[in-house]
Amino acid sequence: MLGGRPLRSACVRSFASQAPRSPHRPWPNPTPLAQLRSTAARSPFCSPRRAPLAHRKLHAETLKTEKLSPNQHRLIFLVILTGTLVIGGDLIYFTFYHEPVAATLTPEDFRRFKLAEVFPVTHDTSLFRFTANLPQADSPAGIPVPSHVVVKDHTCQVARAYTPVTYARSHFDLLVKKYENGSVSRFLHDTPVGDFVEMRGPIVTLPYEANSVADIGMIAGGTGITPMYQLIKRILRDPSDKTRVTLIFANRTPADLLLFNELEILAAAKPERLRVIYTFDSAGGAIMSDMQSKPYSIGLIDKTIITKHLPPPELGREAAVLVCGPDGLVKHVAGAKPNEGDQGPLGGLLKELGYEARQVFKF
Repeated sequence: MLGGRPLRSACVRSFASQAPRSPHRPWPNPTPLAQLRSTAARSPFCSPRRAPLAHRKLHAETLKTEKLSPNQHRLIFLVILTGTLVIGGDLIYFTFYHEPVAATLTPEDFRRFKLAEVFPVTHDTSLFRFTANLPQADSPAGIPVPSHVVVKDHTCQVARAYTPVTYARSHFDLLVKKYENGSVSRFLHDTPVGDFVEMRGPIVTLPYEANSVADIGMIAGGTGITPMYQLIKRILRDPSDKTRVTLIFANRTPADLLLFNELEILAAAKPERLRVIYTFDSAGGAIMSDMQSKPYSIGLIDKTIITKHLPPPELGREAAVLVCGPDGLVKHVAGAKPNEGDQGPLGGLLKELGYEARQVFKF
Protein backbone atom coordinates (compact mmCIF):
# COMPACT_ATOMS: atom_id res chain seq x y z
CA MET A 1 0.00 0.00 0.00
CA LEU A 2 1.23 3.45 -0.87
CA GLY A 3 -0.83 6.51 0.07
CA GLY A 4 -3.82 4.33 0.70
CA ARG A 5 -3.69 2.76 -2.85
CA PRO A 6 -2.64 -0.78 -3.78
CA LEU A 7 0.57 -1.36 -5.84
CA ARG A 8 0.09 -2.29 -9.51
CA SER A 9 2.38 -3.80 -12.19
CA ALA A 10 4.56 -1.67 -14.45
CA CYS A 11 2.22 -2.08 -17.42
CA VAL A 12 -0.71 -0.85 -15.30
CA ARG A 13 1.30 2.10 -14.11
CA SER A 14 2.27 2.94 -17.69
CA PHE A 15 -1.33 2.74 -18.81
CA ALA A 16 -2.37 4.87 -15.86
CA SER A 17 0.25 7.49 -16.70
CA GLN A 18 -1.13 7.75 -20.25
CA ALA A 19 -4.75 7.96 -19.21
CA PRO A 20 -5.06 9.43 -15.73
CA ARG A 21 -8.33 8.80 -14.11
CA SER A 22 -10.49 11.16 -12.20
CA PRO A 23 -9.89 10.98 -8.52
CA HIS A 24 -13.59 10.39 -8.15
CA ARG A 25 -13.43 7.11 -10.29
CA PRO A 26 -11.77 4.18 -8.55
CA TRP A 27 -9.41 1.77 -10.41
CA PRO A 28 -11.10 -1.44 -11.54
CA ASN A 29 -10.16 -4.56 -9.69
CA PRO A 30 -7.50 -6.64 -11.60
CA THR A 31 -8.76 -9.74 -13.48
CA PRO A 32 -7.95 -12.87 -11.48
CA LEU A 33 -5.06 -14.95 -12.94
CA ALA A 34 -7.15 -18.13 -13.11
CA GLN A 35 -9.76 -16.39 -15.24
CA LEU A 36 -7.07 -15.13 -17.67
CA ARG A 37 -5.68 -18.62 -18.08
CA SER A 38 -9.13 -20.04 -18.68
CA THR A 39 -9.83 -17.46 -21.39
CA ALA A 40 -6.50 -18.10 -23.12
CA ALA A 41 -7.09 -21.85 -23.08
CA ARG A 42 -10.38 -21.35 -24.93
CA SER A 43 -8.77 -19.24 -27.63
CA PRO A 44 -7.53 -21.15 -30.74
CA PHE A 45 -4.92 -18.42 -31.31
CA CYS A 46 -3.25 -18.85 -27.94
CA SER A 47 -3.31 -22.70 -27.79
CA PRO A 48 -1.45 -24.18 -30.80
CA ARG A 49 -1.43 -27.65 -29.25
CA ARG A 50 -5.19 -27.80 -29.12
CA ALA A 51 -5.69 -26.55 -32.68
CA PRO A 52 -4.89 -29.82 -34.51
CA LEU A 53 -7.25 -31.71 -32.24
CA ALA A 54 -9.93 -29.28 -33.13
CA HIS A 55 -9.27 -29.76 -36.85
CA ARG A 56 -9.28 -33.57 -36.53
CA LYS A 57 -12.55 -33.37 -34.71
CA LEU A 58 -13.90 -31.26 -37.53
CA HIS A 59 -12.80 -33.82 -40.19
CA ALA A 60 -14.19 -36.69 -38.16
CA GLU A 61 -17.51 -34.95 -37.92
CA THR A 62 -17.43 -34.39 -41.72
CA LEU A 63 -16.74 -38.12 -42.49
CA LYS A 64 -19.56 -39.45 -40.39
CA THR A 65 -21.72 -41.81 -42.45
CA GLU A 66 -24.89 -39.82 -42.07
CA LYS A 67 -23.17 -36.73 -43.52
CA LEU A 68 -21.82 -38.48 -46.72
CA SER A 69 -23.59 -38.15 -50.05
CA PRO A 70 -24.55 -41.29 -52.07
CA ASN A 71 -21.66 -40.66 -54.48
CA GLN A 72 -19.20 -40.58 -51.59
CA HIS A 73 -20.63 -43.87 -50.31
CA ARG A 74 -20.02 -45.50 -53.71
CA LEU A 75 -16.52 -44.07 -53.92
CA ILE A 76 -15.52 -45.50 -50.55
CA PHE A 77 -17.02 -48.87 -51.51
CA LEU A 78 -15.06 -48.92 -54.79
CA VAL A 79 -11.79 -48.06 -53.02
CA ILE A 80 -12.29 -50.87 -50.50
CA LEU A 81 -13.33 -53.35 -53.21
CA THR A 82 -10.34 -52.49 -55.42
CA GLY A 83 -7.88 -52.91 -52.57
CA THR A 84 -9.42 -56.26 -51.62
CA LEU A 85 -9.24 -57.53 -55.21
CA VAL A 86 -5.62 -56.41 -55.63
CA ILE A 87 -4.47 -58.04 -52.39
CA GLY A 88 -6.46 -61.20 -53.08
CA GLY A 89 -5.09 -61.45 -56.62
CA ASP A 90 -1.52 -61.10 -55.38
CA LEU A 91 -2.05 -63.84 -52.80
CA ILE A 92 -3.53 -66.22 -55.38
CA TYR A 93 -0.76 -65.52 -57.93
CA PHE A 94 2.14 -65.99 -55.55
CA THR A 95 0.52 -69.06 -53.95
CA PHE A 96 -0.55 -71.00 -57.04
CA TYR A 97 0.91 -69.52 -60.25
CA HIS A 98 4.17 -67.75 -59.52
CA GLU A 99 7.16 -69.74 -60.77
CA PRO A 100 10.49 -69.04 -59.09
CA VAL A 101 13.53 -68.64 -61.31
CA ALA A 102 14.74 -72.07 -62.36
CA ALA A 103 17.99 -73.29 -60.86
CA THR A 104 21.28 -73.46 -62.74
CA LEU A 105 23.33 -76.63 -62.82
CA THR A 106 26.55 -76.55 -60.84
CA PRO A 107 28.92 -79.45 -60.17
CA GLU A 108 29.77 -78.23 -56.68
CA ASP A 109 26.49 -78.73 -54.85
CA PHE A 110 23.05 -80.28 -55.22
CA ARG A 111 20.22 -78.03 -56.36
CA ARG A 112 16.51 -78.64 -56.79
CA PHE A 113 15.07 -78.96 -60.29
CA LYS A 114 11.40 -79.17 -61.15
CA LEU A 115 10.16 -82.16 -63.14
CA ALA A 116 8.20 -80.47 -65.94
CA GLU A 117 7.20 -83.40 -68.17
CA VAL A 118 7.56 -87.16 -68.57
CA PHE A 119 7.53 -88.85 -71.99
CA PRO A 120 7.20 -92.66 -72.06
CA VAL A 121 9.60 -94.13 -74.64
CA THR A 122 9.34 -97.88 -74.10
CA HIS A 123 7.57 -100.12 -71.59
CA ASP A 124 10.28 -99.49 -68.97
CA THR A 125 12.09 -96.32 -70.14
CA SER A 126 10.94 -92.71 -70.04
CA LEU A 127 12.37 -89.31 -70.85
CA PHE A 128 12.27 -86.89 -67.92
CA ARG A 129 12.36 -83.15 -68.67
CA PHE A 130 13.58 -80.86 -65.88
CA THR A 131 13.22 -77.09 -65.88
CA ALA A 132 16.56 -75.29 -65.60
CA ASN A 133 18.29 -72.02 -66.36
CA LEU A 134 21.19 -72.94 -68.69
CA PRO A 135 22.23 -69.85 -70.69
CA GLN A 136 25.57 -71.52 -71.50
CA ALA A 137 23.69 -74.02 -73.66
CA ASP A 138 23.26 -71.29 -76.30
CA SER A 139 26.93 -70.36 -76.40
CA PRO A 140 29.09 -71.57 -79.31
CA ALA A 141 31.04 -73.91 -77.04
CA GLY A 142 27.90 -75.08 -75.27
CA ILE A 143 27.99 -77.32 -72.23
CA PRO A 144 30.99 -79.69 -72.24
CA VAL A 145 30.12 -83.18 -73.46
CA PRO A 146 30.10 -86.01 -72.82
CA SER A 147 29.06 -85.04 -69.31
CA HIS A 148 26.64 -86.30 -66.71
CA VAL A 149 24.59 -85.11 -63.74
CA VAL A 150 24.34 -86.81 -60.36
CA VAL A 151 20.75 -87.45 -59.25
CA LYS A 152 20.05 -87.88 -55.54
CA ASP A 153 17.23 -89.88 -54.05
CA HIS A 154 16.63 -87.74 -50.98
CA THR A 155 14.45 -90.41 -49.39
CA CYS A 156 17.44 -92.68 -48.80
CA GLN A 157 20.39 -90.39 -49.63
CA VAL A 158 21.52 -92.51 -52.59
CA ALA A 159 22.86 -90.90 -55.78
CA ARG A 160 23.49 -92.10 -59.33
CA ALA A 161 24.97 -90.55 -62.46
CA TYR A 162 22.83 -90.02 -65.57
CA THR A 163 23.84 -88.51 -68.90
CA PRO A 164 21.36 -85.93 -70.27
CA VAL A 165 20.40 -86.47 -73.90
CA THR A 166 19.56 -82.77 -74.23
CA TYR A 167 20.94 -79.56 -72.76
CA ALA A 168 18.75 -76.57 -73.68
CA ARG A 169 18.53 -73.04 -72.34
CA SER A 170 15.39 -73.74 -70.32
CA HIS A 171 15.61 -77.46 -69.60
CA PHE A 172 17.57 -80.70 -69.78
CA ASP A 173 16.34 -84.25 -70.47
CA LEU A 174 17.24 -87.54 -68.82
CA LEU A 175 16.53 -90.90 -70.45
CA VAL A 176 16.05 -93.35 -67.58
CA LYS A 177 15.25 -97.05 -67.57
CA LYS A 178 13.43 -98.39 -64.53
CA TYR A 179 15.18 -101.22 -62.70
CA GLU A 180 13.32 -103.05 -59.94
CA ASN A 181 16.46 -103.11 -57.78
CA GLY A 182 17.53 -99.59 -58.78
CA SER A 183 16.81 -97.09 -56.00
CA VAL A 184 17.30 -93.89 -58.01
CA SER A 185 15.64 -95.14 -61.20
CA ARG A 186 12.54 -96.20 -59.24
CA PHE A 187 12.60 -92.88 -57.40
CA LEU A 188 12.58 -90.93 -60.68
CA HIS A 189 9.82 -93.03 -62.21
CA ASP A 190 7.70 -92.53 -59.09
CA THR A 191 8.26 -88.76 -58.93
CA PRO A 192 5.09 -86.88 -59.97
CA VAL A 193 5.27 -84.01 -62.44
CA GLY A 194 5.71 -80.73 -60.57
CA ASP A 195 7.91 -82.16 -57.82
CA PHE A 196 11.56 -81.27 -57.37
CA VAL A 197 14.62 -83.52 -57.62
CA GLU A 198 18.10 -82.70 -56.29
CA MET A 199 20.97 -82.83 -58.81
CA ARG A 200 24.44 -81.49 -59.43
CA GLY A 201 26.51 -81.25 -62.60
CA PRO A 202 27.39 -81.23 -65.40
CA ILE A 203 30.49 -83.30 -64.68
CA VAL A 204 32.70 -84.00 -67.68
CA THR A 205 32.99 -87.74 -68.24
CA LEU A 206 35.51 -87.70 -71.09
CA PRO A 207 37.32 -84.53 -72.20
CA TYR A 208 36.85 -84.31 -75.98
CA GLU A 209 38.62 -82.08 -78.50
CA ALA A 210 37.58 -81.79 -82.12
CA ASN A 211 39.73 -83.79 -84.57
CA SER A 212 41.67 -85.43 -81.75
CA VAL A 213 41.25 -88.71 -83.65
CA ALA A 214 40.20 -89.49 -87.20
CA ASP A 215 37.74 -92.31 -86.38
CA ILE A 216 35.66 -93.11 -83.32
CA GLY A 217 34.00 -96.48 -82.84
CA MET A 218 31.15 -96.68 -80.34
CA ILE A 219 29.53 -99.71 -78.73
CA ALA A 220 26.42 -98.91 -76.69
CA GLY A 221 23.78 -101.03 -75.01
CA GLY A 222 20.34 -99.83 -73.90
CA THR A 223 20.45 -96.49 -72.08
CA GLY A 224 24.23 -96.57 -72.57
CA ILE A 225 23.40 -94.73 -75.78
CA THR A 226 23.09 -91.41 -73.90
CA PRO A 227 26.77 -90.32 -73.74
CA MET A 228 27.27 -91.54 -77.31
CA TYR A 229 24.28 -89.50 -78.49
CA GLN A 230 25.64 -86.43 -76.67
CA LEU A 231 29.01 -86.74 -78.37
CA ILE A 232 27.60 -87.57 -81.81
CA LYS A 233 25.51 -84.40 -81.78
CA ARG A 234 28.47 -82.28 -80.73
CA ILE A 235 30.75 -83.74 -83.44
CA LEU A 236 28.24 -83.40 -86.28
CA ARG A 237 27.20 -79.86 -85.35
CA ASP A 238 30.77 -78.58 -85.34
CA PRO A 239 31.70 -77.67 -88.94
CA SER A 240 35.39 -77.73 -88.06
CA ASP A 241 35.24 -81.29 -86.68
CA LYS A 242 35.92 -83.90 -89.39
CA THR A 243 35.84 -86.96 -87.11
CA ARG A 244 34.01 -90.02 -88.49
CA VAL A 245 31.79 -92.03 -86.14
CA THR A 246 30.54 -95.63 -86.34
CA LEU A 247 28.00 -96.76 -83.72
CA ILE A 248 27.07 -100.34 -82.87
CA PHE A 249 23.88 -100.07 -80.84
CA ALA A 250 22.78 -103.22 -78.98
CA ASN A 251 19.32 -103.83 -77.49
CA ARG A 252 17.50 -106.88 -76.20
CA THR A 253 14.63 -106.65 -78.71
CA PRO A 254 13.43 -104.15 -81.33
CA ALA A 255 10.80 -103.00 -78.79
CA ASP A 256 13.60 -101.81 -76.50
CA LEU A 257 15.26 -99.62 -79.13
CA LEU A 258 15.87 -96.04 -77.95
CA LEU A 259 16.41 -92.79 -79.89
CA PHE A 260 15.93 -94.53 -83.23
CA ASN A 261 14.41 -91.55 -85.03
CA GLU A 262 16.94 -89.12 -83.57
CA LEU A 263 19.88 -91.26 -84.69
CA GLU A 264 18.44 -91.76 -88.16
CA ILE A 265 17.96 -88.03 -88.63
CA LEU A 266 21.59 -87.39 -87.72
CA ALA A 267 22.84 -90.20 -89.97
CA ALA A 268 20.72 -88.98 -92.89
CA ALA A 269 22.06 -85.44 -92.50
CA LYS A 270 25.75 -86.53 -92.44
CA PRO A 271 25.97 -90.03 -93.98
CA GLU A 272 29.69 -89.67 -94.66
CA ARG A 273 30.36 -88.93 -90.97
CA LEU A 274 27.96 -91.25 -89.10
CA ARG A 275 26.98 -94.89 -89.54
CA VAL A 276 24.67 -96.77 -87.16
CA ILE A 277 24.46 -100.57 -86.92
CA TYR A 278 21.72 -102.10 -84.76
CA THR A 279 21.97 -105.44 -82.99
CA PHE A 280 19.34 -107.32 -80.98
CA ASP A 281 19.86 -110.19 -78.57
CA SER A 282 16.73 -111.79 -80.00
CA ALA A 283 14.06 -110.83 -82.50
CA GLY A 284 11.45 -110.84 -79.73
CA GLY A 285 8.85 -109.42 -82.10
CA ALA A 286 8.54 -107.87 -85.53
CA ILE A 287 11.28 -105.59 -86.79
CA MET A 288 9.96 -102.07 -87.32
CA SER A 289 9.15 -101.30 -90.93
CA ASP A 290 11.46 -98.27 -90.74
CA MET A 291 14.35 -100.63 -89.98
CA GLN A 292 13.89 -103.02 -92.87
CA SER A 293 16.45 -101.16 -94.94
CA LYS A 294 18.82 -100.45 -92.02
CA PRO A 295 21.87 -102.55 -91.12
CA TYR A 296 21.00 -104.79 -88.18
CA SER A 297 21.81 -108.23 -86.85
CA ILE A 298 20.34 -110.71 -84.38
CA GLY A 299 22.58 -112.04 -81.64
CA LEU A 300 25.22 -110.84 -79.23
CA ILE A 301 28.00 -108.52 -80.29
CA ASP A 302 30.95 -110.60 -81.47
CA LYS A 303 34.36 -110.19 -83.08
CA THR A 304 32.87 -110.34 -86.57
CA ILE A 305 30.65 -107.29 -86.07
CA ILE A 306 33.47 -105.29 -84.44
CA THR A 307 36.00 -106.17 -87.14
CA LYS A 308 33.52 -105.39 -89.92
CA HIS A 309 32.36 -101.99 -88.70
CA LEU A 310 34.74 -100.38 -86.18
CA PRO A 311 38.07 -98.70 -86.95
CA PRO A 312 40.89 -101.28 -86.74
CA PRO A 313 43.41 -101.20 -83.89
CA GLU A 314 46.20 -100.69 -86.44
CA LEU A 315 45.19 -97.03 -86.73
CA GLY A 316 46.83 -96.47 -83.35
CA ARG A 317 46.32 -92.91 -82.06
CA GLU A 318 44.02 -92.09 -84.97
CA ALA A 319 41.31 -94.42 -83.61
CA ALA A 320 39.34 -94.67 -80.38
CA VAL A 321 36.63 -97.03 -79.17
CA LEU A 322 34.05 -95.95 -76.58
CA VAL A 323 31.94 -98.47 -74.66
CA CYS A 324 28.86 -97.83 -72.51
CA GLY A 325 26.04 -100.05 -71.32
CA PRO A 326 25.07 -102.63 -68.70
CA ASP A 327 27.92 -104.16 -66.73
CA GLY A 328 27.57 -107.46 -68.59
CA LEU A 329 27.98 -105.79 -71.98
CA VAL A 330 30.97 -103.71 -70.88
CA LYS A 331 32.70 -106.76 -69.44
CA HIS A 332 31.97 -108.83 -72.57
CA VAL A 333 33.35 -106.17 -74.93
CA ALA A 334 36.16 -104.44 -72.99
CA GLY A 335 36.58 -106.05 -69.57
CA ALA A 336 35.00 -105.13 -66.27
CA LYS A 337 35.02 -101.56 -64.96
CA PRO A 338 35.48 -101.66 -61.14
CA ASN A 339 34.00 -98.20 -60.42
CA GLU A 340 33.51 -94.69 -61.80
CA GLY A 341 37.07 -93.66 -61.10
CA ASP A 342 38.76 -96.82 -62.32
CA GLN A 343 38.77 -98.01 -65.93
CA GLY A 344 40.18 -101.38 -64.95
CA PRO A 345 42.36 -103.47 -67.28
CA LEU A 346 41.35 -103.86 -70.91
CA GLY A 347 39.77 -107.25 -71.59
CA GLY A 348 37.00 -108.92 -73.54
CA LEU A 349 36.63 -108.85 -77.31
CA LEU A 350 38.63 -105.65 -77.85
CA LYS A 351 41.71 -107.03 -76.16
CA GLU A 352 41.42 -110.23 -78.17
CA LEU A 353 41.25 -108.19 -81.37
CA GLY A 354 44.48 -106.35 -80.54
CA TYR A 355 43.24 -102.96 -79.28
CA GLU A 356 45.38 -101.15 -76.72
CA ALA A 357 44.13 -99.75 -73.44
CA ARG A 358 44.87 -96.16 -74.53
CA GLN A 359 42.47 -96.62 -77.48
CA VAL A 360 39.51 -97.70 -75.35
CA PHE A 361 37.37 -95.76 -72.87
CA LYS A 362 34.59 -97.28 -70.74
CA PHE A 363 31.80 -94.97 -69.55
